[in-house]
This record gives sequence, C-alpha cells and structure tokens, in this order.
Amino acid sequence: MKRTLATAAIVLVGSAGLLAGCGDSTPAADTTATATSSSTTGQADATATVTSAFATLRGQPYTSTGVTEQQFDMSALPTELQDALRAQLDATGATVKTTTRFESAQRIETTQEIGGRTQYVVLYDGSVYVSPDGTTWAKATGDAAAAFSRAASLSELNPASLFTGITADGTGTVSGSSAQKFTAGIDTATTGDAVAAVTSSLGALGSAIGDALTIDSGSAVLMVDDSTGAISQMTITMQIGLDIGAIATAAGADSASEAVLRITSTGTETVTAVGGAITIERPDTTRTVSSVTELGTFLAS
Repeated sequence: MKRTLATAAIVLVGSAGLLAGCGDSTPAADTTATATSSSTTGQADATATVTSAFATLRGQPYTSTGVTEQQFDMSALPTELQDALRAQLDATGATVKTTTRFESAQRIETTQEIGGRTQYVVLYDGSVYVSPDGTTWAKATGDAAAAFSRAASLSELNPASLFTGITADGTGTVSGSSAQKFTAGIDTATTGDAVAAVTSSLGALGSAIGDALTIDSGSAVLMVDDSTGAISQMTITMQIGLDIGAIATAAGADSASEAVLRITSTGTETVTAVGGAITIERPDTTRTVSSVTELGTFLAS
C-alpha cells in the first residue's frame, strides 16, 4: 500500500508543480496592485516590468516548451520504500517535457512527455479533452477534468502573489534575443496553496498529498524580451517536502516513521514564438472519462 501511495504521490507532485508553477499558468496582469506593493522603488519598477511582460505574453498567441527536472533525497525513507521508489523512477524517469500552443486563455493545447509516454491535453472554451496519442480523444468531465480546470484557473494568478522581491539582475539572451533578467523569491505559502488546489482535485489521494506537501523554499529567474516586451523564459526552482508516512496514514496504511521525501524541482519554460496565427481546434471525441481512474487508464492505453 505504501509503495503505491508514494509512487502515485511523486507523479502527482511532479504534474501539479508543472501546472501550478512552470507550465501553462502564465499569470495575468494587475499592474496597479503589484507596482505599489514593493517596499523600494527599484523593486516596484522591476515588479511593474515583469507584470506587464506577463500581460503582453498572454495578450497574443504564443508557443513555448517546458522542461521540469526532479531530484529526490530518499535518505529519510525506509530501505524497502527507497527501493520501490527507485524502481519506479527507473521505469518512468523524473523529467517532464511540455510543448504549449496558446491561442487564448480559453484555448490552449499542451503536449506532455513523461516516463517514455506522451499525452495530449486541449482546453477549449471551458471543456477539457485528453488523448494518449494525439489521435484518439476523450472528453474529460467530473473529477477527471477538475485538475486541468483548476490549473487553467491558476493562469489568472497575479505574478506578485507567487513571486517576492522581484529584482532587476542585469541582462542576458534567450534563443539569441537580448532580454532583461529579473530574479525573485517564491511565496511558499501561496505557491503551496496553488499546488494543493490542483492535487485536491484528484480525489482522496490528491487531498492527502496536499496536506502532506510543504514547499520549503523557492526561487525564480524571469527573462523579458527586449523586442517584444513579453516574458521569454521563466525558471522556477522549489525545495519540496512530501510526508509519505502521512499519506499512508490517510489511506489507512501503517505510517513509516519520519518518512519524508525531499524533492528539488526545477522547471524552465521558454517561449519559442510570440504572435502569429495559432488556431486550436476542438478535438473529435470517441468517449468520455469522468473519474481519475478512467483518465489514467485511458492515457495509459
């Protein structure tokens, strides 16, 4: 039981971190609120620039690619559980890759690669569509759609609610284009709530993970393209603690003493094109999946 729970937890935390922090959740703007919230003029200017850059990006079509890497410290786990998790990670890997096509906040297409498998998600005018191969599609409803819908709602977050102390940090290049560089901290409480909001949509296990997960610290590097004024790259690193023992207890299994898994998650999303014609089409579906179990079975088919 504990092996199954711990394995599922790692997968969910990785996916939720991507959705809530690094993937499709480019925050919307609120320049008045964020520009005046800084304690110094320099940080106020930096916050206003970054906020405007997010708004500029989301105000037009764009494409992007993302990579999230996870490293695990299992030293606090029982040997048996360590062996089980290592075997699972050997089979699935610890890297999540995404490609996003953004037509508007209502129409987004994401391709996700994890563990040697590729899955496809289309958010289209409030509905969620999923596919294991890009050809056979199902409409997700109920619990199966809840996590995706919650992740989409996170896209309206103001960046100031996730980042702290945004500071100008020189210049750099992204894909050969010059950019302004900004660094920031992560508001661990707000980001933890955002991740928990996604995991809680996944039923009892997701709720248990939300309760057992803590974000200990985090940092961000934000690049603003000089020519477009839009965010061109975002890198977020988080130190995460996951109490496997608490998850096991919530599921009625024996708790492992101090069974805390430490995760370092680093995700980078790079914008590959801004503007231009991007059209997301509503997929033709052959079935409906309404539970998390049905969703997992369908995507593994």
